[in-house]
Amino acid sequence: MAICALDGVRKIGMADLFAAAPEPAREQLCQYENAEGDAIVVHSNALTLVLNRDIRESVEISNAMSLFLARKFPERHVLLINTYAGADLMQRTFAHALHEQNIPLPPSFARFFEEHDHVTFDDAVPNPFPENLSILDAPTSLLTASRLEEEVKERPGCIVLLNSFEFTSFSRWEREQFAQGILAIRARMPLTMVIFSHEQRYDVASFTPARGPIGALSAYAASVWRLMSHEEKLRWEKRYSVYALHSQKMHNPNPPLHENETQLRERTPIEARAERERNETEERARVESFERAEAKTLLEELEWEEGVRRLRTDPFDAFSGKTEYADGWNPRKKEEV
Repeated sequence: MAICALDGVRKIGMADLFAAAPEPAREQLCQYENAEGDAIVVHSNALTLVLNRDIRESVEISNAMSLFLARKFPERHVLLINTYAGADLMQRTFAHALHEQNIPLPPSFARFFEEHDHVTFDDAVPNPFPENLSILDAPTSLLTASRLEEEVKERPGCIVLLNSFEFTSFSRWEREQFAQGILAIRARMPLTMVIFSHEQRYDVASFTPARGPIGALSAYAASVWRLMSHEEKLRWEKRYSVYALHSQKMHNPNPPLHENETQLRERTPIEARAERERNETEERARVESFERAEAKTLLEELEWEEGVRRLRTDPFDAFSGKTEYADGWNPRKKEEV
């Protein structure tokens, strides 16, 4: 809405409030799902955050997504901003994305595949890339909000993908300035933007402010998606057993309201088995500790009784400190239990 622009503060009346133009409608542009079952849904005229610690996977997904969007919407311009990957990684991931989307490839792309990939090439294919897809290669700390605005202001309805938000700058202050610049651009013009971040934080959710640059973006993000490996999911569920919001609610741009938003997550079978084994191990340790204490007490009592018996028969030799006695008994040598 125009009244929410970040350019300045102005006073409006109730008539102006209800006369303001409605927000642009959001349509689903694409949906991505990885091998772990995690999904990413991108809507138009919205800011989408993708949290993924695997930066190389983020590069692969952003490249494949930009290629898919450019082919699906030839009337829109798609801008892919690369702040991390080198030429080899970009070429290889784009070549595999072309193959996965059944796009004919020229023979020059054979160096990006192995023999077991079974890829066929066509000599009649000069350029497999769509014309409405462009790449803005921005080394770390060189990308600014003004440079981004120059790229999108002449292209209405542009779709922007950023494969690494953390590599836009070395310092947190510069990333905060860049995040504020993105919000200012989106306030002045409709912009669809997908930002990949390496942070994996529980407090980052759609339309929810949090600390740091990503927290500032999440306050205006229509959706937040998390990509995790199986091990990361287990650690995540173990650390956050009580969720303030269910993951589906966090991903939904307009979650339904309930009286009790805090829900206790049920344990998975893997967690239940791990807890049962942990309890059995602790119980065995307690039993062994108790048995060792009893054995030690009994041994000390036997040693004391034997010492008293020898004291009665030989008062000078009972506790004289001799290492061995005639019958092999030594009160200072304790048997291992």
